[in-house]
Amino acid sequence: MKKKTSKTIQGWIDLVLGLQWGDEGKGKIVDYLAANYDIVARFQGGPNAGHTLWHKGKKLVLHNLPSGILHNHVSNFIGPGCIVNPTTLLEEIKQVSEILGLSKEQLKDRIFISKNAFIIHPLHQHLDKAIECSKGTSSVGTTGKGIGPAYAAIKDRINFRFGDVLLNQKFFKSQEYTGFEDRVINQLAFYNEKYGYKMIVGPELYDQSLLFEHHMEELNQYVTFVDIFWLQNQLDEGKDVLAEGAQGTMLDNNFGCYPMVTSSNTIAGAAPIGLGVPMKYFGKTIGVAKWYTTKVGGGSFPSEIKDEHIQTLLQEAGQEVGATTGRKRKCGWLDIPQLLYALRINDVDELIVTKVDINPLHSVEIASCYCLEEQKIDSFPFDISEIHHVAFHHLDMKWKLPEDGSSILDTDLRLYLDYIRMRIEGNGLQTKLTMVSHGPNRDDIIRC
Repeated sequence: MKKKTSKTIQGWIDLVLGLQWGDEGKGKIVDYLAANYDIVARFQGGPNAGHTLWHKGKKLVLHNLPSGILHNHVSNFIGPGCIVNPTTLLEEIKQVSEILGLSKEQLKDRIFISKNAFIIHPLHQHLDKAIECSKGTSSVGTTGKGIGPAYAAIKDRINFRFGDVLLNQKFFKSQEYTGFEDRVINQLAFYNEKYGYKMIVGPELYDQSLLFEHHMEELNQYVTFVDIFWLQNQLDEGKDVLAEGAQGTMLDNNFGCYPMVTSSNTIAGAAPIGLGVPMKYFGKTIGVAKWYTTKVGGGSFPSEIKDEHIQTLLQEAGQEVGATTGRKRKCGWLDIPQLLYALRINDVDELIVTKVDINPLHSVEIASCYCLEEQKIDSFPFDISEIHHVAFHHLDMKWKLPEDGSSILDTDLRLYLDYIRMRIEGNGLQTKLTMVSHGPNRDDIIRC
């Protein structure tokens, strides 16, 4: 943790981020680190992110809930920068209650939703699919969960917040607002005029909308109605917070591989905004990266493995299937220019490398640099289409890890990690490689 520079600050926020295209194993890392924190807080993204945890042999995939939910002492806060599907969230709460043997009411002490968090309405999911279909071969490859349209509705000033719906029980019956069903019709008309899709949806949308209302009422018990300073007040009382990012750096709406990005900002700079907390409360930034890379959806992928056999080996060994969509992830070699870019733009203090237990190969390669107009560069270009050639560094190594992970760093893996360290130091970055993850369970972690 960085030194606290203000005597008025009692608690502190550390931050966990994905450094690649998502799917780095952040959920497991947050679950491991959460033991040392009082609160785990999600600051952006929606149920298009899937963080996988294991508890006593049972698998839990979280889409909205923060990954500290399995710890008895941890409060889990869904911040105002998040976008929430009430139905999905209730399903997660049900799964957590079953795994932990607790009732939904007993989980009230663990789950806190900001009243300023926005909502994914069923209409947004219909619109998401319509937009993707209209793009044809230029589609981004979204999850179809309504994330993009829900974020766009915020900018259009027509979305709902939890506080809007729940604080005023007469919200939809007041003179200022039309009835709920009428408002859905008005939104549909707005989108049809804006996009020209003339979407025609059947009665199922209104059935979904009624279910949406019911689920919102059920979530009322978890919403923090005190004020926007709930999290800041917790910090001032001495609580330490672990902020959890979703997706990955290269999916950031401004600094990722636009336009093949998510609909929110995923880098460290988004955390203060997504939580409503000033910068002075923030401590260290922890970045998570796999020893190889993966990507779903469209767009360029510089270090993608062209050998179909190796591609399949990594996909199968690493179970590279999206937790949210079930889509296969494309695999690539570790991309050093991309990693250095992510470390710098997030000012990462500590790097954790994951999935080192997955290596079915006899030799590996690393994307060592890019070539732009015959000039070699170590930096990730703003326009990824400028890359003319990727140079690869070949390493004849195969690390096979003992089942208990006891001598994990006595294998060829140490040489691999040393190469990463060397490249980080050679670029003048202060990031320290501190841990490796060698399995899905919470304690499959070794400090190095």
